[in-house]
Amino acid sequence: GGAASTTEKRFNFRVREPFTASFSCERENAQAACLPIRSLKLLFNAPVARKLAGAIRLNSSAGSLQPVFDAQDADGDAVVHSVGFAPLFAEQTSYTLELPRDFRDASGRPLRNAASFPMKVATGAMPPLVKFAASPFGIVERLAEPGARPGDPAVLPVTLRKVEGALQVQ
Repeated sequence: GGAASTTEKRFNFRVREPFTASFSCERENAQAACLPIRSLKLLFNAPVARKLAGAIRLNSSAGSLQPVFDAQDADGDAVVHSVGFAPLFAEQTSYTLELPRDFRDASGRPLRNAASFPMKVATGAMPPLVKFAASPFGIVERLAEPGARPGDPAVLPVTLRKVEGALQVQ
């Protein structure tokens, strides 16, 4: 709507990518469900008001979970680039990741992939585990059991989960 000009003008500028959100979780392999012992994360490619991000929910038949923020994001006026949901999750459970209505970034841009939400997310089975009681090392306890006598075997506390069914443990 301006005046005609006979001089060509060029302006160098960069355009931001559209505002998008992506989900991330740790898995045993690319086709597996999320590990229930690791956090679930929603990442944004642009900053989002912390108050708005705090309204995101991870719902299951057992209830609704709120995102957890780092200490530096505790201020309600802050902006965040991601939200996380802290483990431990129920194993082999379906969840729905829901965003607040009219979800926008800090600049007011709408979410380009809003049609992906609410997003279905699932957790798989607990992974196998062999762990000493006081990781990263274990303490061999001699005479640890009540009523133990000299000559009784020493004890090394270890947690086992889904490790070789035929394993003979005493």
